[in-house]
Amino acid sequence: MYRKILSYDCCFTSGIKHYAVVAAVLLLRGAIPVAAQENPWFFGLHTRSYNMYIGLAMANAQNQINSAIAHATDGVGFTEMNVFSYRWVSLTDNGETVDYQRTPAGFGFKAYDLWNDIEAGLKGGWQGAQSPIGVYAYIAYGHNQYKLRFPGEHEYSKHKLHSFRFGVGTRISPLKFLLEGRRKWCPVVELGTTYIKNFSYKGPYGGDIDQINDGIRTSFALGAQIGGSKWKNSCFLVCVDVAQYDLFNRDYTPDGGFWFPYANVRSKDWILSLRYTINMELFDD
Repeated sequence: MYRKILSYDCCFTSGIKHYAVVAAVLLLRGAIPVAAQENPWFFGLHTRSYNMYIGLAMANAQNQINSAIAHATDGVGFTEMNVFSYRWVSLTDNGETVDYQRTPAGFGFKAYDLWNDIEAGLKGGWQGAQSPIGVYAYIAYGHNQYKLRFPGEHEYSKHKLHSFRFGVGTRISPLKFLLEGRRKWCPVVELGTTYIKNFSYKGPYGGDIDQINDGIRTSFALGAQIGGSKWKNSCFLVCVDVAQYDLFNRDYTPDGGFWFPYANVRSKDWILSLRYTINMELFDD
């Protein structure tokens, strides 16, 4: 009988910790002054992490650097961060569970919690104040690490990945005129895709990069952009990110065709997150 057991990796913030992070993220916007004129272009540092401590630190660095870039270029500064995330990972080998280990709380201090699935690079794009459609693109370095225990194994094995990530997307705000009305908000839809090109891997069978597949992740987000002077250009988005490829190469053989360690391995990887973003026009006083 085919049997499939799911392995869950959840990032839940709770109580004081959760609200402290949310407050810290929202306070990031206070460092960015608002300009009187519109500039539809934005460019700057792009960061992302699903660990709330590293994510907050990276968002603060992103905020300061992008503010300086926007002041120097009369452009638009931006900051974004995942406030909350829930990750669902399923790995099976010939129908049997492959255990995936990571601290489930999302705020662990071990290396495998802090440096699991982070990226940093450059992002740029355009969206006019009255335009219902905006576009963006980014390029980033990505780092991911995790521990797996295949059926029949007693110990977890370590896996580390380094990659380049190339992303494009669009943000659609068909009712943007509502921002200037009584409602002061409008619905937002964001669609994106990212190509992941791995260039370094370390695992139990050595560092042969052919063990790992490159592939596409797609994302969909639905949320609201807030108007008015207090929250202008802030967006709260519920995002779903899905890997469209298997992590391991089922055709890989370390011994010239006698053994295929990943022949029956299947993987699924979904991330549900609440993301806060803000684009603010900047100028030198």
